[in-house]
Amino acid sequence: MKLTPGTLVNDRYYIIEQIGCGGMANVYRAKDQKLDRDVTFKVLKEEHLSDNEFIKRFNVEARAAASLSHQNIVSVYDVGNDGDIYFIVMEFVDGCTLKELINRKAPFGNKEVISISLQVASALAHAHLNGIVHRDIKPQNILVSGAGKNAGSVKVTDFGIARAASSTTQTGEAMGSVHYFSPEQAQGGYVDAKSDIYSLGIMMFEMITGTLPFEGDSPVALAMKHIKEPLPDISKLNPNASKSLVEIIKKATQKRPYARYQTAGELISDLKKALNDDSGSFVTEKEDTAGSDGQTIKVSPEEIKKIRSGAESENKMDVPVIGENADIYNDIDNDYNPGDASYDKNKERKAVIAAVLTSIVLIAILTVVGAYVINEIKNPTVKVPLFEGLSAEEAEKLAAESLVNLTEESEHNEQVAEGIVISQSVAENEKIPRDKRVTIVISLGSEMVEVPDLKDLSEEDAQLSLEQSGLGVGEVIRQPSDDVIVGAVIKQSITKGTPVAPGTVVDIYVSTGPESGTVVVPDVRYIDKDAAVEMLKQEALEAKIIEDYSESYEAGKTTSQGVQPGSSVPRGYIVTITVSKGKDPNAVTEAPVQPTTAQQVTSAPVKQKKAVSIPVMADFDNVDLGDEEIPAVSVKVTAKTDGGSRTVIENTYYTNEFPFTVNDKIDEDTTYEIYFNNVLINSVEEKY
Repeated sequence: MKLTPGTLVNDRYYIIEQIGCGGMANVYRAKDQKLDRDVTFKVLKEEHLSDNEFIKRFNVEARAAASLSHQNIVSVYDVGNDGDIYFIVMEFVDGCTLKELINRKAPFGNKEVISISLQVASALAHAHLNGIVHRDIKPQNILVSGAGKNAGSVKVTDFGIARAASSTTQTGEAMGSVHYFSPEQAQGGYVDAKSDIYSLGIMMFEMITGTLPFEGDSPVALAMKHIKEPLPDISKLNPNASKSLVEIIKKATQKRPYARYQTAGELISDLKKALNDDSGSFVTEKEDTAGSDGQTIKVSPEEIKKIRSGAESENKMDVPVIGENADIYNDIDNDYNPGDASYDKNKERKAVIAAVLTSIVLIAILTVVGAYVINEIKNPTVKVPLFEGLSAEEAEKLAAESLVNLTEESEHNEQVAEGIVISQSVAENEKIPRDKRVTIVISLGSEMVEVPDLKDLSEEDAQLSLEQSGLGVGEVIRQPSDDVIVGAVIKQSITKGTPVAPGTVVDIYVSTGPESGTVVVPDVRYIDKDAAVEMLKQEALEAKIIEDYSESYEAGKTTSQGVQPGSSVPRGYIVTITVSKGKDPNAVTEAPVQPTTAQQVTSAPVKQKKAVSIPVMADFDNVDLGDEEIPAVSVKVTAKTDGGSRTVIENTYYTNEFPFTVNDKIDEDTTYEIYFNNVLINSVEEKY
């Protein structure tokens, strides 16, 4: 079902814009008018509305996912329908998918891969503890926040929804998922938590190398590679990958589930060790005969058929043919012959034998039962119930009802919530003497870490210190300080030494220097973009980047700045800098006109003019726009050369008409100055 902006669903959700489209649903940004917040609004596509079984499964799985509450899982707020509009309302994450981030900047550094993987694994551990397997872990389902207090934090989305959609996924959508499918998923086999761990391992491979381990022309070809081909050598693809990270990825992506990490908690433990230990010696291995030594796994034609069909064939039971036992029945019938004189004796002999055998059996049974009863009286036993997963109070109550004596121990556990039984020393349903004690281990929750002291550290060192402590970097707040140098941390949102859970976000306050006075704008033209931003930052100025093509400067170099070097401006002023994107691949160069012979004799050479396009961007940070709903801006563009100055355009434009370009022709080096409401906003230099 496709919705248009302005639609109000369920008298509550106002559709703002469409932000995505998947194989199962259309995705919108909406406003929850009841709670006054932006939400992600997913609506089932029309092709699924006629499938009642799918809708039922969709609702069940979505409601199960809504029960999850974790900082690294996208919250599900509501599930329902308004007529034929079946929807899920989810937390809105202002950012991008991990896939988009990989496409932009992979390969990632070791610590960045570990940081993202820790957050995803933490989400999986919580879901698995609650009995929910994701089944479709891939970068497209990982959201990375790009703004606000939680910028850079990772959230996993679509828990449970992948399961509902698994039987109706179309080929194009399947291709995206098969890149990350575990071998057992590819074969249509049993899927559990270890399947999610395999998919996360493939995702880690892609982050550290910038490539996928397996490619194929079809889902079948991809599935076959997951089943039988060894993982490519990560160190050859990225020599900077740490040994620890390589070993962790290899273990997570073993072909056989028993050879992988058995829980997300085990994976989290090794990832934390990898932050400070590059050797990888702590990664334990279980022998996996399925391709761990690089050998190709043979797949039978029957398995290939299962892969192509997408599901396991139903098992058929072989039913014995009654006719095979016909001779036995005939032999029994032949024992009865009324005309045989010996019949009575035979029958009597058989009856006596049967009676004796029956007596022996009865005596044996009575003996065993009697011995059991006597033993129970002398040595009473009890059957041990299942304590795992219960709270300590529930376990104690159940033990009292079952006459089981308990011994309680405790330990920290990343996966199991505080106060819940992690394990028991005796298995469920096992019988033990009544005086024997059963030890249960109760979780203390996640092991707490202390917040480090960040004061006076540089912004980069503070972020590194937080990451090494297993904590997240929250909002970076810049403010003036008379005591702390520019770029250093003034204070932090959580006091040093405070015990907090791993993954807790800490905000830092960074100095912009003394509050009073003005600063002089440095010359940041014709240098690398990052160097220009850093120079402005050191002067307590903010940089706004505009990118544009340039015939004169290579990509990444600054071509102009909005405020002339040497100008005095207030601290914190926003300076616009234009950064070259390189030459415009679509630019058309005017061919010079060849003069005729007569012109060569009688005329001086004509200087050809160069066509230029000046970008006028929507840069209103330093402009007073008034209170109009759509403000108007007076725009003036002047061209300055050694010969003087001229006005190229002078007109009024509404803000919704930006950005636009101004075309001109030059025959010498020219500097264009752009004014909004008589305020200089930017200057652009064009070389002839």
